[in-house]
Amino acid sequence: MIRCLHALSTAHAQGIIHRDLKPDNLFLLHAGDVTETLKILDFGIAFFFDDHHGRLTRTGEFIGTPEYTTPEYVTERMVTPAFDVYQMGLILTEMLTGTTLVALENHMQCLFAHCNGYVQVPDYLHGSALGDVLKRALHTEPMHRYQNAQAFYEALRGLDVTQLPSLPNAGSTTKLTTE
Repeated sequence: MIRCLHALSTAHAQGIIHRDLKPDNLFLLHAGDVTETLKILDFGIAFFFDDHHGRLTRTGEFIGTPEYTTPEYVTERMVTPAFDVYQMGLILTEMLTGTTLVALENHMQCLFAHCNGYVQVPDYLHGSALGDVLKRALHTEPMHRYQNAQAFYEALRGLDVTQLPSLPNAGSTTKLTTE
């Protein structure tokens, strides 16, 4: 994930926001090998942004995947580099837990879950440095998130791996579902 964030920070430095980051758009090369690498794919709906204002999409236009969208996109159609940070926070949490955080059948329910702050860091990560990093990456308010992939990258790189909590069995986290 750190390498992926580093690559995404290069895109952000060039004024490019991916805005459709999800597991399907990440590709694992050389799985299980020492050269294992995660690559970002499909910049098909990416666009250039203005550092001072972010970007707005047209009224009524929704682009992306509801399970991985951001609160500010739902409410204001606002897209800044913090958009990609939120999505990478969702993906990293999913990688750690083996569970999609927002797994609702109805797309509107997914959008409301993001907007209303129902996306939570798993309990076993609370009180840990990794939990704090994820809480910031997943903050409902974009101004309280890491402002770009570089800041998220630096936060993860700064973690002491010897102090990270043990991960429970995959799939044992709480997720939002219709069940």
